[in-house]
Amino acid sequence: MKTLDMEKYIIELRKKLQEEHQEYITAETDQEASKELADMLEVIYALATVHGATEQELNQLCSEKVQKRDRLHYSNFKNVASLEL
Repeated sequence: MKTLDMEKYIIELRKKLQEEHQEYITAETDQEASKELADMLEVIYALATVHGATEQELNQLCSEKVQKRDRLHYSNFKNVASLEL
């Protein structure tokens, strides 16, 4: 097994996130979509770690952002173009 330096590791994680995102986009069932979202979360948590945040800290940041605006839910917005994260 080859060991990657941190810069290459981040590049590979970003590629993996793009791959998982594409698999999510093309998922044909809710079950497939959920599995791909779980895969994306795994990669996102790994990326958070290399950027100095734990899984818990990342989840806390998400919670804080939700408190500042409504949770992204279909009933909370009129069109996709108005979404601001």
